Amino acid sequence: MKKKIKKIDHIVSMHTQTRIRNNFLNTIFKFISRTGDGGFIWLAVSFIMLNFKNTRKTACAVILSQIISVVVNNGIVKNTIGRSRPFHAIGGLNAVIDEPMDYSFPSGHTASSFASACILKKCLGVKAGMLAYTYACLMGASRIYLGVHYLTDVICGAVSGIVCGDIAFRSIVNAKEKGQ
Repeated sequence: MKKKIKKIDHIVSMHTQTRIRNNFLNTIFKFISRTGDGGFIWLAVSFIMLNFKNTRKTACAVILSQIISVVVNNGIVKNTIGRSRPFHAIGGLNAVIDEPMDYSFPSGHTASSFASACILKKCLGVKAGMLAYTYACLMGASRIYLGVHYLTDVICGAVSGIVCGDIAFRSIVNAKEKGQ
């Protein structure tokens, strides 16, 4: 099973580089990826929401989800698993952006995006949630496209992000609704 997953990861990475990459998409996916650096897009949205009384709890939950996601994914899981980046492991694969220095698994950009999307859907409804989840999917796709993550890094980052988002939601929104 592990060999099959590794083979799929390699096929997806090489197919993306040889069949999909082009200058136009390079520009688009570099931009999307940069907005995820340090959770920037989600923190920016949160700081805007902090200005409105009816979205303050949501903003706090998003900020907490970013903290949880960084600690769990970038601090603990990446360093425990220690998976090499695709551009180091797959001969002929090149990264489109500066090569990240940390480990590959899971995708932190994807995890933070899905953590925020989870909260935005729970707190602001389906329309906001679908917009946020669409952006989170684009974030994950950008990381594969740019050659810095495997498909499995992105899938596991998405799952981890949703769990981190749910924990933050329960900690802030549910706790305040219960009067804690």
